[in-house]
Amino acid sequence: DMAEFRSIIAWLRGWEQASGLRVLFTTYEQFRENKEKLFDELVSFYGADTRHIDKQAAFAHNDKIDYHLRRGETEEWRRVLSSQTVDTLNRSIPGHWFSKFGWKA
Repeated sequence: DMAEFRSIIAWLRGWEQASGLRVLFTTYEQFRENKEKLFDELVSFYGADTRHIDKQAAFAHNDKIDYHLRRGETEEWRRVLSSQTVDTLNRSIPGHWFSKFGWKA
């Protein structure tokens, strides 16, 4: 649904343009490549006291949580969306976001 996609783009633009706020943008690809590095970046960005963080517990799987997991493929959208839909979506995304987030059109 393009209306929903446009509202997501507007919401992200709002965060990108928010003045007086420090916003750390991250991607699923960063998480998949090196989740420990991303975790450290998040902790550092928010200035958390690492003495109170159990990284091993943060990454542990908990059987009591329903994670609603998908396959988690980073390029899944390229396979499930038509090329026409991909083109339409790519044209709707601000051009500088491709380099900012390391995306390929």
